[in-house]
Amino acid sequence: MRRQAHRPSLPRWPASALGILSTLAALLPGCGEVIPEGLADGDAALDVSATELYRVGALDGEEWETFARIARVRFDGEGRLYILDPGRHSVVVLSPEGEYLRTVGTRGEGPGELRSPTTLEVMEDGTIVIGDMGARAYVLYASDGSYLRSVPLTDADGFPSPSSLFHPSGGIVTWGISLTFGPGQQPSFPTEVPIRLTSLDGSGTATLAEAWVPPRNLDLPVIRAPAGGGSVQMRIAVGGGGGGPALTGFEPRIHTAVLPDGRVAVVDSTLYRIAVYDPTGSTGDTFERSIRPQLVGEVEQRLERERRLADLASGATAPPTMLMMGGGGATLTGPNEEEWRRSQEERIATMEFWDEIPVIQALASDVEGRLWVERSALPGEEGPVDLLSSGGSYLGSIPPGSVRIPAAFGPNGLAAYIEEDELEIPFVRVVRLTGLP
Repeated sequence: MRRQAHRPSLPRWPASALGILSTLAALLPGCGEVIPEGLADGDAALDVSATELYRVGALDGEEWETFARIARVRFDGEGRLYILDPGRHSVVVLSPEGEYLRTVGTRGEGPGELRSPTTLEVMEDGTIVIGDMGARAYVLYASDGSYLRSVPLTDADGFPSPSSLFHPSGGIVTWGISLTFGPGQQPSFPTEVPIRLTSLDGSGTATLAEAWVPPRNLDLPVIRAPAGGGSVQMRIAVGGGGGGPALTGFEPRIHTAVLPDGRVAVVDSTLYRIAVYDPTGSTGDTFERSIRPQLVGEVEQRLERERRLADLASGATAPPTMLMMGGGGATLTGPNEEEWRRSQEERIATMEFWDEIPVIQALASDVEGRLWVERSALPGEEGPVDLLSSGGSYLGSIPPGSVRIPAAFGPNGLAAYIEEDELEIPFVRVVRLTGLP
């Protein structure tokens, strides 16, 4: 069992004990109101609701609404919805009422065409930014869908990552563990990862912060030089969860959110601790709550193995993608999927575990500047969602089984969720949130 570097200074209680104590405290006379299920003592319940406005995505329908895969959704300042479908190498644009407007992008290697789109961001004015890993560039389109320009990335910039977020300065905030090595080399895994701000005017990339990641050993195949000579580079986007001979359950992951004023919030430990950096990279506030991590025992280990196997069977866990750099340019490659899945099953059976479950499981910011913080629960279960003000004040908690963190926030309470129907057909559900503090 692994031990973690960021250890809370206060004594910790197992999750089961915390639940019992919270329930008893809520039921004792004179101790206040009963705490809603899934919340802890000290939480204030929020009654946030979501009214569905429309949904898009179907098995049978118009070509534009039969999505191969939905990787990301975004709103612009007018409430138009943008849906990235990497399988079709395009973005579908809908009106604020959910009516089809246009499709942007097509597969190819020419100007304005996409090789391997991985991420999507949309500026308030509707300018579309698509991160194309195959082209190693950000591709920009005007609000009417016309091609504007491409911003190529250098080795120092990294490459477009699914973790990217738009920054109000007109850049892209991203992070990812990139390993570069040549023939016969075995790279070492870093313990700090830069949170970068890449400008879309081509002026380069700046580091805003260094986030901590757990150390690990890697055992990657040795890459040999091409027969004709030269060298090969391989860049692997680990993204906070994979790589190495063994999996580690409940390993702390990096979470980021960009506030409307340009500050960047970062989580990189098992604690309820959110570091906030200004656009110059200076350390600002730290938002904290005195909620302790849950200890990991045999029950938690069994549930986590079952959850990972279910994700593997459903396709929710995908093989990693590698970018090969050589004399002939850049190519995307990955392992044989069937062999990779068998390997993953073996790794899950022998996986190691962190000694506590990180308190924070997800982080996001809405257009009003509230931070949405999803807290942990047992594997396969939902935890509560805390709302914090832009200054870090605790506003309350949404109980499990209610509103979750959306995939995208829009103006006037708009929000979008990426879901699947009973036939595993992807669709987007657009709602209006009410009851927000």
